[in-house]
Formats: sequence, C-alpha cells, structure tokens
Amino acid sequence: ATDSIEGMTDAERWKVVKRSLQVFDIVNESYMELMQSLCVVLQLGNISFSSNGTGSTNDTNVGVRERRVGDCHIIPNEEFDKLSTVFGVSKTDIEDGLVYKTMVTNRDTFRLSRNERTARDAADALAKEIYSRVFDWLVDTINAKTCAESNYCIDDDDHEGGDDRKDQKFGVIGLLDIFGFETFKNNYFEQLCINHANEKLQQKFTMDVFYTVKQEYQSEGIIHHMNNDTANFEYVDNTQALDLIEGKMGLIDLLNEECVIPKGTDEGFVRKLYKNIHCSSQTPLFKKQSFSNNQFGFRHYAGDVVYDATLFVSKNTDALPEEVIACAAKSTNSLIAKQFNVVTSKEQKKELKKTLWTKFNTQLFDLMTHVSKSRSRYVRCIVPNKEKKPLVTDFKYVLEQLTCAGVLSAIEIARQMYPNQMTHEIAWDRFSLLQKRTKKREQHLAIEYETDIDNAQEQKHETLSSFMTRLLSPLEKKPIDTEDDNTCDKTHTRVTTKPTPSFACGRTRIYFRHGALEYLENLRLQFVNASATVIQCLYRKVRAVISYRRLKREAEDRALVLSQNGGGGEGGLQLRQQRKGSVATFKKQRSARMSGMKGIKTKFWLAVKHPSGFVKRAARNGSGRGQRSIAL
Repeated sequence: ATDSIEGMTDAERWKVVKRSLQVFDIVNESYMELMQSLCVVLQLGNISFSSNGTGSTNDTNVGVRERRVGDCHIIPNEEFDKLSTVFGVSKTDIEDGLVYKTMVTNRDTFRLSRNERTARDAADALAKEIYSRVFDWLVDTINAKTCAESNYCIDDDDHEGGDDRKDQKFGVIGLLDIFGFETFKNNYFEQLCINHANEKLQQKFTMDVFYTVKQEYQSEGIIHHMNNDTANFEYVDNTQALDLIEGKMGLIDLLNEECVIPKGTDEGFVRKLYKNIHCSSQTPLFKKQSFSNNQFGFRHYAGDVVYDATLFVSKNTDALPEEVIACAAKSTNSLIAKQFNVVTSKEQKKELKKTLWTKFNTQLFDLMTHVSKSRSRYVRCIVPNKEKKPLVTDFKYVLEQLTCAGVLSAIEIARQMYPNQMTHEIAWDRFSLLQKRTKKREQHLAIEYETDIDNAQEQKHETLSSFMTRLLSPLEKKPIDTEDDNTCDKTHTRVTTKPTPSFACGRTRIYFRHGALEYLENLRLQFVNASATVIQCLYRKVRAVISYRRLKREAEDRALVLSQNGGGGEGGLQLRQQRKGSVATFKKQRSARMSGMKGIKTKFWLAVKHPSGFVKRAARNGSGRGQRSIAL
C-alpha cells in the first residue's frame, strides 16, 4: 500500500478540495451541511435490520389500523445512534420511515411492517436520493457562481444605448463526457443503461456526420449527383434498436410492468421479453439455446451483447416511498430538509415514484434535446494498450475501441460517399501529366486551365471535369467497392440508391468515391515509373560514354609517356612496338589515298635515285614483288 499518489497524500488532496469549495463560497455552515449530508449517505449503509416473526394487528381510535407483519426493526446499536445524530432525525422517526409503510383503502389506512430486504432497499434508496440531490445542489451552486448572465453582465452605465441587461446573450461551451460502449463477460443492468445512452448518442453522431457532409456537398454544388437531394449512400440506422428499448411494449415498459406487479421476478421479465418480441434476423433481440432463464441477447450498433437480468427488477425499482420522504424532510440539516420539503405537489411525488430506467430515459431525452441545439464536435479517446505502457499498441484492443466508439460506422459513411477530396489546383498539378503528350493538346489545356478571364473558374471546372472523365472512364464500366448483401447486418436498415459516379467536381474541390483516387494514383505511379526508366537509361548511357572516353584517353596518355621515356622491360618494348606499328599503318593508309600517277612517279623517282637499295629491298620482300619492282 502507498500513502501518496502522484506525490500527494489523501490529506493534502482534501485540503485542495476544501480550498476549491471556498472559491465558490461554500464555507462555514454550508460546508458543514454538505459534509454532514455525505456522512448520512455513508451511515445509512451501516445500519442493520432484524425480523422476529409475525406480529399482531391493532386498531386505533382514529381509524388507523396498525398491522405488524414480520416485526422488522432497526437493530439498536452505535451505528444507529450515529445516524440519528448526523441526520438530525430521531430514531423513532427513522424507524417509522424505513421499516413501516402505509396502505390506504376506501375506509381504513394500514401501517404495515416491511421485511428485512424491503427495509434495506428503502434505506439504500434514501441514500441514493440524498446523494443525487446534494450533487445537484453542488452543481447548481457552482453554475450560479460562474453564470455569465449573473456575474459578467455589462453595467447599464457602461453599456451603450442603455439596453436591458436581460437582453444580453452569451454563448455556451458544454463538455459531455460519457462512458463508451461496454461489453463484458457478464453484463448487467448498468451496462444496459450505458449502452442505451451510447445508442442514442451514436444516432446523433451518425446524423451529424451525414448532415455535415451533405451541407458541404450543397455548398460545392454537387448535390445533383445525389438521388432526390438525399444521401446517395447506405448507412447504419439504429432506430430499430432504440425503438425496441424506448418504444411501446419495449424493454423499459416490460421491466416497469414487472416492477409494479406483486412478486415480480427477473425471470418473469425475460419471459415477457421473448413473449412480446419475436426474435428474428430482422430484430435486435436474439436468443440462443445456451442462454439461462435470466439471459437475453441484444444487437447493438457496436456488436452483440448478452445481458444477465439478475437484479434487474430490484435495481430498477428506485421509487422512494412517501414515508421515507417525510423522514428526510424532518432533518435538522437545512440542505437535506430543503431538498425534500419541495416535494409537495402531485407531479413531484409522481416523479419520485418513477423507476430508475424511466428517470434515466427522461434525462437522456432532455440531454439530447440540448445537444441537438448545439454545434457538436467529437473527440474520441483511444487507449493504445491495457497495460498503459508507452510505445506499445495493441491493434485488436484499439480496433475494439474504434468499433465501440462508432468511428468505423462514420468511416463507412464516408466510404459510401466521397471519402477523398482535393482542390482543383492540386488535382491538376498532380494528374495533368497523365494527359496524352501531343504538343498541341498540351498547350491547349494549359491555356484553357490557366486563363484569367471572367469565366476562368467555369473553364477550369469544365476542363478538369472532362479530363477526369477520360481518365476514370474504365471505372464507370466496372463498379467500385461492391459489397455482398449477405455480409450486411440484417438488424440495420440500409438506404441504397443508384451507383455513385466515380467523381464529382465541385466549385472549388473535386471529390472521389472509394477506389477512384487509388486508381488515379496507380496510373500516375505507372507513368512516373516508366518515365523514370527512360531517364535512367539516358543517364546511364551518358555516364558510360564519358567513362569510355576517359579510360581511352588515360590509356593513350600512358602509352605516350612510356614511349617518350623509353620505358624499359618487356612491357615498354611492346608499347613502343605498338606505337611504331600504329605510325607505320597511318603512313601506309595516307600513301594509299594518294592519286595513282603521283604514286607511280614517287616510286620511279625512288628507283632512279637509289637503284641499289630499291632492288635489294624488293628482293627481300619477295620474288613476285621484286619482279614487278624491277620491271618498273
């Protein structure tokens, strides 16, 4: 065990809470009453009840007949004394409120004793009601201290025009933090209420996404691409699930009915559920042979959940008896007494007798009414792993959270419409290289797209639209992202219309449906790869020619240096011989290119000038050649 969390002990944190309450003027008497109220909530859980058997029935002189059935009472001990002290109510009044109940008939009024279980339920119901009302009081107090209309209004002297301060309007920024969709190994009444709220919020989220996208399409002028100004896509509609929960003879009504009848049971609620609602692939309710008498299945938007109805009836029976209300109203704690003394009218008493799920549904309806009047923004918090370790991502766990948060449903909506978009300029710069490379056509498109006349925007729109039509024409013949109807969840209503075009060109943006942008990117990648191959070939050719010339020049330079320096050894001799042969060959080729007569005269002159040498050389070169020379 540790005494501190994040460097602070409980005592230090309590001082922070106390200072925070002082900021909102919760000090002195109000602070003590708040603490005493919380002590009452805790102390109600410490008292114990006992039953000694069947009692007697006594008639009173005033017409009230006392009937003690079960003879239940609160065990007198130190905990009971503490409750009476902190509550500010006598022990007799506490016992009368928690142990006894009043039944009124046409002629008589009976006071009956509860059994231990119902007495315990009455004490728990009182504790929850006190905590709920104290919490509401605390929220109202904080809101009153931070209310803009009451604390930040402009004075009449400073306000120009002398307008009434009541006419001033202020914006509201609300933060709604809720639990996500819950599904565990064992799911009970709490999980059903939480998932009910999530179904309601998911419906709002889906409609917000649909409305936001549709509004954008209207501003871009592409609503004509949709069928009858409605969404040209299919989306998950959980209205049927909400109707099964909130509608007539739905889950709430059937559970309330089981709570009202005498000796209502959890098994009876499940039996009524399957009796009144037919299970099929078209309804959210389902049943399996492995289910027990207390189990039922429900198809939520995020997945199937099996609920255990154990304690559904007792948890939903949250009605506060009038005897308990009268007991709380006698408290010397003004905070508690004030909260329960206001329960005087029939409407207020009727509200207290409502079941827990009915109250929850009413509050949820009020919440959605306020939320629907606002411009909602959504923040999804995703936990990467259950171990809370850094740089570790459990992809299966993350996918479950995305599914439960409804993000995948939103992605499905986007994929069914136009999930990809970009401005006209970006689309042209990125894909204009895919046009046919005829110089005339290229210049025409460039002039048409970059023109700066009055109708330039329309010309750009038409040019880009016709260009994309040519590029995406193969996709119009072959549908994109086809889906097998057998894979769809049969419990969800799907709105389907004619196939969506591959793209829609708006006023400032161009929108692509699923698969179209990937197709264009693939064409662009193929073109870039082919162009890159050509460029690489030319580059490698130039590099090879440069390298060849460099090596040739270096070889000739080395040979020349060795020849001039008279390099020794066998290697030097070979180089000199090669050089010498090259020079001789060059001279012979040059002599052969001379005219015939000039060659004859030259040879004749050599024979006359040097007869002996010429004859000797001819004899050494061969008899035939020598004969020809001598004949010459």
